[in-house]
Amino acid sequence: GIGVVGYCAWEHSRGPSYCSSVSDALNVLSIAVEVGVRGCRIGEFMLRQVAEVGLLRFPDVPCVLLKVREDNLPAQSLYARLGFRRVAVVHEYYDDCDAWDMMLQLGPMLRRPL
Repeated sequence: GIGVVGYCAWEHSRGPSYCSSVSDALNVLSIAVEVGVRGCRIGEFMLRQVAEVGLLRFPDVPCVLLKVREDNLPAQSLYARLGFRRVAVVHEYYDDCDAWDMMLQLGPMLRRPL
């Protein structure tokens, strides 16, 4: 049978301290997709759900934030395709690697067709 193929944990939280124009945000804490089903748009679906459900619960939230490993180019490519942009480097976020803070303004993502 099919088990868990991916998960996404997120929260509504304050915006980042370096961006005073963002008072609150939907913050993706962790997202992962099983290796064998990558490329099937499961990560994209989960991120769209974060935005859609987040906007239902918090209608005035302006953006989605996440951190991604500096060396995780496939994930960065997905996020960029969905409209995320790099906003800051987080040095030594991981034990062996820096991370990028990435931000998505919610309007553009929700208008893209599935």
